[in-house]
Amino acid sequence: MSRYTKTALVLAGICFVAGSALASMPSKAATLDFNAFQGATNFGSIAEDGFSVTGSGSGFHYLSTTGGASFCVPSCPQNGTVYLFSMGDAFEITAQDSSTFSFTSFDGAEGHEGKPEKWAQQIQVTGTRSDATTVTQSFNLDFVQDGDGSLNDFQAFSAVGFTDLVSLSFIGLPGTGTGDRFSLDNIELVGGAAPVPLPAALPLLLGALGLIGFVGWRR
Repeated sequence: MSRYTKTALVLAGICFVAGSALASMPSKAATLDFNAFQGATNFGSIAEDGFSVTGSGSGFHYLSTTGGASFCVPSCPQNGTVYLFSMGDAFEITAQDSSTFSFTSFDGAEGHEGKPEKWAQQIQVTGTRSDATTVTQSFNLDFVQDGDGSLNDFQAFSAVGFTDLVSLSFIGLPGTGTGDRFSLDNIELVGGAAPVPLPAALPLLLGALGLIGFVGWRR
């Protein structure tokens, strides 16, 4: 075997391995924690880690900084970081590049003012998939909240079946004698569509390029 033949075969192998590595690269994980933002009222849309978060509805929504914010009378949920807070509004999340994504978990809490009758009893999450079907899951709030106190105001929730999404929405559901105010933080997403069909074909394409080089060297 000539050195040219060996070189061409090595190049083909490198191309194939590189293509395989690209095809198997995992999608990017993102945590929307809102810590880069200052407190804001009724913002239109904010962007973080490749995702857009839009607030909408007939109520109000905030980026809350701490439980000591001026509108917290007497207290807001507190976890020491910036988070989303809704007074009857909804939040919608989409990928900025319009690709599909998955949703796995988030932290949720009640509303503010120390008035449980205004708090949501549940946070309802609805995902819309690329085929226009939807998946919905509701998460029960524990009504434990003391602002700057020692209690853990936020609960950690895990979602099931939220894959191939084009949008994700959060709303507060009232129960008997309760309202619809809720808080969100640390929303875990995995961005990007599944790597098919083009990335799956990439190893074959690169391998073919290597073989073309081999034929060229032979000639």
